[in-house]
Amino acid sequence: MVTRDDLEQLVKNRGQEAVGAAVVKIPDEDVRPALMLMVMIYQKSDEINREIFRRDQKRIAELEEELEKAHAELHRLEQEK
Repeated sequence: MVTRDDLEQLVKNRGQEAVGAAVVKIPDEDVRPALMLMVMIYQKSDEINREIFRRDQKRIAELEEELEKAHAELHRLEQEK
């Protein structure tokens, strides 16, 4: 049975040839379970990335709002001179 650790080792291979050479070592009966595990890992990773992106976008919007307020205040102070 292919484990998550086995798949993590596969991911460390770089390039199509290296990945291909590592994949052919997986026994045929383990290919489907390995593929299913990889899809589940990918889905979780995608979910995490989307949440990070959402948080980042929210923080960017907050910072842009703060910047606009600071710019308006600076403009107001310059006009008072």
